[in-house]
Amino acid sequence: MIHIHKFLPGYRHSFELKYQDILKHNGIAYQVVDSHDAKFWDDLVGSRLFIMFLGQTQMHLQRQINLITTIDRYLKIPCFPNWDMVWHFDDKVAQQHLLEAMSFPVAKSHVFWNKELALEWADKTSYPKVFKLKGGAGSLNVVIVNSQRHANLLINKMFSKGIRSGRVPGVDLLSIFRGSYKTMFKSYLKELLYDIGARSSTIEDWSRHQGYAYFQDFLPGNTYDTRVTVIGDRAFGFLRHNRHNDFRSSGSGNIDFTPDRVDMRMIKAAFKISQALNFQTMAYDFLFDAKREPVVNEMCCQFADWAIYQCPGFWDADLNWHEGHYWPQYLQLQDLLKDDKLKQPSFDLSNKKSRIIRA
Repeated sequence: MIHIHKFLPGYRHSFELKYQDILKHNGIAYQVVDSHDAKFWDDLVGSRLFIMFLGQTQMHLQRQINLITTIDRYLKIPCFPNWDMVWHFDDKVAQQHLLEAMSFPVAKSHVFWNKELALEWADKTSYPKVFKLKGGAGSLNVVIVNSQRHANLLINKMFSKGIRSGRVPGVDLLSIFRGSYKTMFKSYLKELLYDIGARSSTIEDWSRHQGYAYFQDFLPGNTYDTRVTVIGDRAFGFLRHNRHNDFRSSGSGNIDFTPDRVDMRMIKAAFKISQALNFQTMAYDFLFDAKREPVVNEMCCQFADWAIYQCPGFWDADLNWHEGHYWPQYLQLQDLLKDDKLKQPSFDLSNKKSRIIRA
């Protein structure tokens, strides 16, 4: 039996539901499970595969690392994602340390766990630099730092009350809310109600980051990044152009799917990293350094599935090109079940947004 974990009690995620639909389309038995249930561990006895869509709230981050560690490492039940991908999920600092330690090409970073050392560095370094919180997607928690004053502000906050996700000083908050003052006001109201205990949510992320400071060297001349997503022995690639008058590309929605524009050095590097670190799936965001050499800026094992489907094909591990459109969940199940005859159903592309759905 294949087991698929619920995203939340009473809720499912649109990405997660595709696994269920593909299994149903191919007549493969599965069971939806929830770790809140008293029979959860009994249900997993003899499991063929455990699938869990990862979330970014504090509840999700704590639960999924606990479950995957136990199920993958100790019960020896095949998991997707596996432990090698989960332990550093949504933790850019951990990923930075991992890639640096393994001598893979990665953007130069500066991580501090001590306020005085961070302030001393800020006094001596050159600007601009890029400040990031270790969690978050779509450039939500990323800001350019052009002065020591701004760096000191960020450092002092991180080593005192902290900075809440989506509230990094210096970020154009209106751009995050797509220019809608109404949406921004509603977000601040929800945050206020949360702080006074009048609201709670396991869907929304109100986490506060503190006790560290994470900066990257700014790499000028990058008007886009290159997203390379490795799924098994396949690599999908496309360019994401920067937002208007911005250095950030993640979340811009301005995508170029032309295969010839993808630097093949990035495809080779992505394959090498995934193979070395036992990643079943990983999306890498590449930039060019000052010498026009590719470096990994960030990586994540979850991504927009529709963007992979819209790629006109993929490269295999020998860098041969294969035409076609594929949903990542279909390819992942092909690999996990070792079934080349698995059939891919069609899905509606009219709504590209990832959604949390009431079950």
